[in-house]
Amino acid sequence: MGADNGAVVHVTGITRGFFLGPDHLPQGSFLDWSGDVTLDAATPSAALAPRRTLRWRSARPRP
Repeated sequence: MGADNGAVVHVTGITRGFFLGPDHLPQGSFLDWSGDVTLDAATPSAALAPRRTLRWRSARPRP
């Protein structure tokens, strides 16, 4: 990995979130989130769950 260049990332939405099944294929999407989170060297991760706009969807089987 390279050196930290000081970049900042603004995350404003996630339209799909999924886990891999036992067959290592993605299961149905369960996440639809919108908001505004800034990630940088000082805060490289963020918890999205406290946001009121977080909507969990039931996993749907892949077609």
